[in-house]
Amino acid sequence: MAEIELFHYHYSESLLNRTDTRIKLLSLLALTISIFHSQKLSLSILSIFTLTVFLMEYYQSKCLSPGRLLKIIRSFLLFLIAIILTRSITIEGTPVSFIPVLSEEGLYSGLIYSWKLVLVIILSQTFTSTTDPALIHGAIYKLLNRIPFLKAGIIATMMTLTIGFIPLIFDQYLEVSNARDSRLGNDTKNPIKKISSIALPLLQTTISRADEVALAMESRCHNNNPTLPDMGFQKKDYMISALLIVFLFIIFLLNI
Repeated sequence: MAEIELFHYHYSESLLNRTDTRIKLLSLLALTISIFHSQKLSLSILSIFTLTVFLMEYYQSKCLSPGRLLKIIRSFLLFLIAIILTRSITIEGTPVSFIPVLSEEGLYSGLIYSWKLVLVIILSQTFTSTTDPALIHGAIYKLLNRIPFLKAGIIATMMTLTIGFIPLIFDQYLEVSNARDSRLGNDTKNPIKKISSIALPLLQTTISRADEVALAMESRCHNNNPTLPDMGFQKKDYMISALLIVFLFIIFLLNI
């Protein structure tokens, strides 16, 4: 079993679980764009909003606790540190007193960018934990189907499979890591051997699972335009949409 349930769906009767999937998809896209184009004040407001949504979902469903969220963020820690160091080295400015290679402007930029990524991770985790994967394909198809000259079925299938494989890859990583540790494979001090002992089995299991999924879809005569689930906007969906539009408009005005 995976210790970190990264991007897994949890059924509950919370408000976000009952919200239309199309609203959640568009909200995730709009909030992500707003986060990466926000300045100090608007980013602070978006941070409060993101944490409020997460805590509201936690108190309603009890599925994703703050402790689990910290574990999820910790799994991206090396990636975030790499971003901070890269921007600190590449952006010119006032050298840091104790590490002259780094610049204060680059360090600040790296911290801000990393914080934006953390907010996106929280939003993505909240979305996937409150959205049934079976509804994502139908939502994407209905959103793109009205756009001419666009193969909505193929795009919806590709995006759904991608979203579905993200938690699978992390689950496989934890299984491979635990299997290696149980065989005392973590005793080696060579970093290349440590990485290869996980990367190669993980790549093999991921490709094998992808091949199994492809064969299963082919055996069931899968097509890109399957029967879509019933979706309909309710009163709460219109209210959430209206509130979100007003909120994003305020963020837009703050960024001008």
